[in-house]
Amino acid sequence: MSNFNKESNTATILLTGPENFDHWNRALRNLANSKQVYEVLFDGKEQLKEPNWDEEPKPPKVPERDIAPPPAASTRSATASPGISASASYEEKFRVWEMETKIYEYNVKKPWEAGMRRMEEKYKAQRKDLEEISKWMEETVSNKIKATCMMHTDETESASERIRRWYGKLALRTQQGTKAMREALIDKFDSLCQLSKQQPKSWFNWMNELEDVFVEMKAKEMEFTNTSETWFMKVKRKLLHHPETASWFDLYLLHEEEATESDTVDFIKMAAKFRRRFSLHTGGGKSQKSIVKGSFISYAGSGETALGDAPEGDVRDASPTARGDSRGRNTGSRGGRGSKRAWGDRDSVSNPQVTCEACGYYGHLLKNCWVVFPEKRPERSFISEPRARMVKRQIEEDEKLRTKIDHLQNKTKKSQGGGRKAANMASKEQQEQESE
Repeated sequence: MSNFNKESNTATILLTGPENFDHWNRALRNLANSKQVYEVLFDGKEQLKEPNWDEEPKPPKVPERDIAPPPAASTRSATASPGISASASYEEKFRVWEMETKIYEYNVKKPWEAGMRRMEEKYKAQRKDLEEISKWMEETVSNKIKATCMMHTDETESASERIRRWYGKLALRTQQGTKAMREALIDKFDSLCQLSKQQPKSWFNWMNELEDVFVEMKAKEMEFTNTSETWFMKVKRKLLHHPETASWFDLYLLHEEEATESDTVDFIKMAAKFRRRFSLHTGGGKSQKSIVKGSFISYAGSGETALGDAPEGDVRDASPTARGDSRGRNTGSRGGRGSKRAWGDRDSVSNPQVTCEACGYYGHLLKNCWVVFPEKRPERSFISEPRARMVKRQIEEDEKLRTKIDHLQNKTKKSQGGGRKAANMASKEQQEQESE
C-alpha cells in the first residue's frame, strides 16, 4: 500500500458510485498535485522519457601516424630526412589530441553524465509516483466499478496513459448520476428558500441546513456558486419575506452594499453573521410574544380598540345612527366601544396575514406599500435604500406588477379628484347660505 494510503483513511474516499465520485476525484487530484504529476494526468503534459545513455557525445578522434616514405639515395647535398619531419608532425597532432581529450572529459562528458543521472532520477521518481497513484486508484475503487472500467491492461502504454484511460471511463460511468445529484441539490436549496407564511422553527438550524447544501454544491464546483447573482436573490427574498429577519437583512444590505452590487457576497461569512444574530438559544419561532386572553391590540393612527373585521360584503347600515342607538358608537377610545372596520378596509392597518407583492413584507398589501406610494409614508418613518432598490428592480422585471401599480395610482388620483370636487361643492353651498 502506498504511503498516501497509510496516512489517510481510504474508506472515506472509496468510489462506489456517483454519490461519492466528487469526493474521490478531489482526493485523486490532491494526490497528483502533491506528487507534482497533476499536469501530466490532467493537463496533457507528456510523461518523462527514460534517458538514452547510448547518445553519449563522441570524444575527439585519435590522430593517425603518417607512414614515412623509404629513405632516399645518398647524395652530396645535405637535405632534411622526410621520416623525421613526419614524426614531428605526428607528435604535434598527438599533443593537440591529448589537450582536446582533457577538455572533452571535463567540459563535455562529465556535465553530460551528470545531466543524464539527474534526468534518470527524475524519470524514476515520476514513474514511481505514477505507479503509486495507479495502485491507489485500484485500492479505492469498488470491485463492481473496477470490473467495467479498470480491468483491461496494455503493456505498451505508460503509467500516465493507463491512469488517464481509467479516469476517463470512471468519470463517464458516474457522469449521469452526478448530474442528477446536482439537480437534487439545487432543488433542495430552492425548497429551503421557498416563500411561505410559516417561518422556520429555528432560523439558526435553517441557516445551517442551507449552508450545508451550499458547501456541498461548491465542493462539486457547480456554476450556481461561482457568483452570488443567483443564490443571493433567493436568500434575500426569503429573509425579507419574514418580519423577524427582514430588519436584520436591511442592515446587512447597508453594510455589504458594495458586495451585493458586484455579486461577490461570501455565503460563509453571511451565514456566520446571521447565526450570531439568530443564535440557537433564541430559537426561530414567533418574533413577538403570544397574545394572551384579555390583551388589547392597538393600531397605529387609530387609537381605537380593535374589534376585528366586519363580515365580507356586510356594508349596509354602516353608520351608527342607522341602527337606532348612537350612544357609545364610533366615539373612539374615550366614548366606549368602537365600530368594526369595513371588509374593504381590512388591510388599512398592519395585518400579519397579508403580503406585499412589491417588497415581500408581511403586514400590508400593495396599495399601502410606503416604497411604492411614498405619499402614504408616515412622518419620521424610514425606508432603507437597498430595500427601495430591490422594489424598483422587482417592478421593472414584473410587467404584471407594473400594471397593477398603475391601476392603483389612477384609482388614487380619481378618488383625490372626487374629494376635491365634493369639498368645492360644500364650500359653494356654505357661501350661498351665508349670502341668504
